[in-house]
Amino acid sequence: EEPTGSLGILVPSPNADGGMENSDKMVFNSGPDKHTKDLSSPTGGWEARTDFNTKRREEDVSSSLDCANFFGKLVGVATRHEINVALNLPGIVWRPLVGLAVGWKELYEVDSFVTRSLRQMEMLSKEEWDENQDIWSEMILSKLDKSKLNSPSLDYGYRTDLRRPYTEEERNVKVLLPYEKRLDYIEAIVEGQLKQSSSHLLEFSRGLAEVLPIEALCLFTPHELEVLICGEAEIDIKLLQQATVYEDVDPNAPHVQYFWQALEEMTQEQLARFINFVCARSRLPSSVDKFPMSFKIQSAGSVKEGQDDMALPKSQTCFFSLALPKYSSKEICLSKLLYAADNCNTMEDYDEHEAGAFASLNQS
Repeated sequence: EEPTGSLGILVPSPNADGGMENSDKMVFNSGPDKHTKDLSSPTGGWEARTDFNTKRREEDVSSSLDCANFFGKLVGVATRHEINVALNLPGIVWRPLVGLAVGWKELYEVDSFVTRSLRQMEMLSKEEWDENQDIWSEMILSKLDKSKLNSPSLDYGYRTDLRRPYTEEERNVKVLLPYEKRLDYIEAIVEGQLKQSSSHLLEFSRGLAEVLPIEALCLFTPHELEVLICGEAEIDIKLLQQATVYEDVDPNAPHVQYFWQALEEMTQEQLARFINFVCARSRLPSSVDKFPMSFKIQSAGSVKEGQDDMALPKSQTCFFSLALPKYSSKEICLSKLLYAADNCNTMEDYDEHEAGAFASLNQS
């Protein structure tokens, strides 16, 4: 799974705040996470969104860069051994790895709120800007990289050193940015947003380069590289069928047909959990020849005769196998598969489940 735990190498993109498009995408963590909004603010909480430009202590930055480098090594080793790693990363990560530039489209993928607002400001007339100049100015200043503020092209004639603390007098002055400079400010914001995780991405690529011939990545498209490292995001049931063998089970038996019909009924999220249940991964390889072993459907021999509908399927993730009881209908098969996938999703989680949790399963 994505390393979002105590190390915090990856964090949810700003789009995760509010359930916007691509809310499941992860980005490299280049600063403290502050998913809090002040909706009473005239900017609608713009300045309270995750700020990846917040300064961190030198030792924290060094540690996080080391983590990104080691993470790259781990991903490289997994890729070399054809082990897919389920990383839901956006184009802002994949494109630089294959030598392509990033721009507005990639920024929109991770922060559609900021992107739409900047586009809106680009198209404002002078009259529209002047009408709400204080709001537009506040929004721009809250997102502008502080290291850019002393650039002559962005100077608005208010302070000589914008990186020093505000004086009491300056705190009480409303800064109004000129309409003619808005495109320069927007360009600086976009540049800062696109580069906010560049140091961590560079360390990640250096880690990859210690295991993989990274100079060859330019031969891939961003999507091809993602599939190579992560596998296909969409679970292809037909591909799984092609990689399936049957042990002591007739592939034409009713309960086997119910099994494949049940998979067809599942959403992609449910399918990912089921795949994780049977092989401890949430994605499949891109083709049959990339499977490290065949998926095995086996007989649930230990189930007492006539008790199949009350039994749960069993998996052995190391062997990519599923012991399938002889369920009497597709509906029962579906409910048991989903229950197993939801409650035994990893070997570690399995140990934490109490036996009482299974007693609540509806046996009807």
